[in-house]
Amino acid sequence: MIFYFSSTGNDKYAAARIAESTKDTIYSVSGCMHDGHFSYTLKEGENFGLVIPTYFGGFPNIIIDFLEKLDIQWPDRNYVFFVGTYGANCGNIGQEAFRRLEKLGRKPDAAFTIKMVDNWNPYFNMNDKDYISKAESEAESAIGDVVQKISNHVKTDIPAKNMPTILQAFSTRLYHSYCKTRKFAVSSACISCGLCERQCPVNAIKLKDKKPVWVKPECTLCLGCVHRCPVNAISYTKKTVGHGQYFNPNTEPDIR
Repeated sequence: MIFYFSSTGNDKYAAARIAESTKDTIYSVSGCMHDGHFSYTLKEGENFGLVIPTYFGGFPNIIIDFLEKLDIQWPDRNYVFFVGTYGANCGNIGQEAFRRLEKLGRKPDAAFTIKMVDNWNPYFNMNDKDYISKAESEAESAIGDVVQKISNHVKTDIPAKNMPTILQAFSTRLYHSYCKTRKFAVSSACISCGLCERQCPVNAIKLKDKKPVWVKPECTLCLGCVHRCPVNAISYTKKTVGHGQYFNPNTEPDIR
């Protein structure tokens, strides 16, 4: 049983690669939140995994909400692991994973990180094909290494801090300030397809007069609407304009 959250496919791909090796079933956190499905019972010896991206050195808001609702019935023996993907810096996500998963009733056996394409396009230009090609190639190797370790039930200690506590606290506050949906805009290129509404993991977008409108003051800041728009009509501040889009070529988006 592997839960993943993915806006541009990176974590869905990593979760699928792991599940292919371990014969586990993967579940989309977005789908679970939408369907209100939070109760699960693991079989004896079944793995439990969480595969998510790093946001500002920590957990995305949607994952925190999900874990607070999640009810897991544990048998005696299970391998519990965490995988955090990141682009520039993994922050203290490994430590946070140990702390949050332990609250579910079982101390994690291992935490791993995988560097993948950084799709935070307010700062990184997704038109840089050389960077993307290199990052995808390096990610393949890193995923393979983590898959092997998980398949062998390798255990790890609690990861060391990669970011001072005061800096992590600042990053978390910065993340919450960036989650304001007023920062999103839609250009005249919009074709009213409604894809952004259907794939928003927190139901923050609704089509009104055939145009997307953000109906919640905050979202989880996955930027899936920015990257997945078929005509690149959505921007998150002016910094994303002209910075292209990215989605993992090995996956399809989770669309309701």
